[in-house]
Parts: sequence; C-alpha cells; structure tokens
Amino acid sequence: PTKAWLHDAFLYRAHALPRGSHKIRARIKLVAADVPPGELKPTETVESPEMKVNIRDIFAIWMEDAARMASKDLLRDLKQKATASSVPKKAKLAFDGRNDTHWVCAPGDPYPSISVELQRVVKAGRVVFTQASARAASLGDFDRIKVVEIRINNQKAPIRVELDPDQIAVTTFALPKPRTIRRLSIRIVERVPGRERGQAGFSKIVLTK
Repeated sequence: PTKAWLHDAFLYRAHALPRGSHKIRARIKLVAADVPPGELKPTETVESPEMKVNIRDIFAIWMEDAARMASKDLLRDLKQKATASSVPKKAKLAFDGRNDTHWVCAPGDPYPSISVELQRVVKAGRVVFTQASARAASLGDFDRIKVVEIRINNQKAPIRVELDPDQIAVTTFALPKPRTIRRLSIRIVERVPGRERGQAGFSKIVLTK
C-alpha cells in the first residue's frame, strides 16, 4: 500500500466451507507504516477472537448429481426384488427412486446389508447413494454411514466405498469399469451414531451409466 491502513474495510474471500458448524478466526500480518515501499519487514501478526459459523445453504457438486438421478436411474420401471439383513419388508424403498421413502436397518443389526435382484441385466458405470437422513429436517436422526462395501453379481471380493461426510450429500461412485449387473449388494461397515442409535440406511440407491 502507498499509505497506512486505518479503519478501512478489508474484504477477503475465504475458501468455501462445507455444510455444518465451523470455528474460524482471522490472522493478519501487518507491515509497519514507516517501512519503505517494497520492504516487508518488520511485521507484526494480529489474530481475531474465534467465531462460530453455521453453514446451511450451499451449492455443492453433488447437487448436480442429485438433480440428474431421476432421469438417469437405470432401475426406474425395472422389476426387481430387494432383500435386507433386517427390516426386509422395507428394503424395496431404497430402490424406488423416491426421496421421501427409505430403508433403515434394525437397531441390533451390527453390519446391515441390502441387496437388489433385477429382472434383467443393466450395464452401469456408477452407483449413487443417498442416505436415509437426506433432508435437513431429519439430519442426524440415523447413523451417518462412512463406508460401505458393494458386491456385483457373485463377486467374492467387495469394493470399498467411502460416502460423503455430509449426510445430506449424494455420493456417486464410479466403478473401475462399466459392469453388467443383475444383482447388487451393499453392506454398511463403518458409521457414526445418530440420535436413533443403531439405525442406518438409504433413501435412494441408483445405478447410472
């Protein structure tokens, strides 16, 4: 600067923060007013008090995937049979393509799993997950799923998938290569407890190209 900074507003565009609660502070390095132009020493660092901010309404990349899910869902209008390790009667709700329905496991199910058998094979390149707590009103009700294992058809070695840490977010997992799928199985292997401890599941599981 060509003059000393005094009572002027100083704007700084911070990197976008994800949804949730964060603690932030400003740390500013100042150059003395009598330092010749071009010189950067001596300096002094000042730090603001800590401030808590809550981020709620943001645009994230996964929202684009969420908007396209319905039109690209390969399971739409396809006859299927869904099963689960617990609460099997509601397993089909994870594959019905709707956001207002879901399947969640029973509280005593330590490693819940859910599967779908398709009437005919489909060729897919991506598996898309939406957790059961996919709306702000229900955020935190169920356990937040961290990691799942998926098996396609009769494969023995599972594929490990880490879900987005934002429980509302859609997770899109690209398969190593497009696969012809008749049966898809998902097993929940890691999760963080929610208010309804022991219950976790999915609002939507979708296959896309």
